[in-house]
Amino acid sequence: MTTPTIEEVAARLAALEARAGMNQPPGGPAVSPLVITVGELTDVPSPGSPIASKWAQEVSNRVVQRFANKAALDTWAAANGSVAAVGPALYLRIAGAWISQKTGIMGSITVLSTYTITPPSTYNDIPGTGINYTAVPGRTYKYSATMVAINNGAGNANCRLAIVDTADVLTDNVATIGNGYYFTLSALAASSNRPAGVRTAFLRSYTSLGNLTVNPSTLIVEDLGVL
Repeated sequence: MTTPTIEEVAARLAALEARAGMNQPPGGPAVSPLVITVGELTDVPSPGSPIASKWAQEVSNRVVQRFANKAALDTWAAANGSVAAVGPALYLRIAGAWISQKTGIMGSITVLSTYTITPPSTYNDIPGTGINYTAVPGRTYKYSATMVAINNGAGNANCRLAIVDTADVLTDNVATIGNGYYFTLSALAASSNRPAGVRTAFLRSYTSLGNLTVNPSTLIVEDLGVL
């Protein structure tokens, strides 16, 4: 067995130190992290690092995925806050359900039949004015109503028009109308704190004196989106 020279021993030792990282400058070389933070994602793979399946799932929940129809979309149990598209329509995952993000008129109705309201001073629901719609928390809904009527009482009467959402009176407008006069009474309301689920908006009216004959009456419910 040949005894190595001092030079050979020094070379072999230097090679071992290099492999062990012992011959790096103080503090060692800069090492890139395996993951970095981008927005709310805290495990984004840095360049050249492996991609974890968990990260891929999280990214999928944040990409606007496209579906052929709503039935296909309903099969994707994504995380709440995910966004998807069915054609041009966008959907947001809220409380485990896909909620359409379209805005606009959710329902409108005009009742042409004549309805007579008779004192004493009690509110009367105007038949046929009910509109069912599905409320989503955080979205703002606008309610517009008009009522054309004639006061058949013996004198000036306080005539009222109220917009009701299920059991909640959203607005109550009043006007003093003389005997025998036709008039138009309008009401407008907006709300962003409607309880979730199916709601029914409808109209109520009232007169303090004589009979109030209503024809026509109109109600419109609009979804203004998240404001």
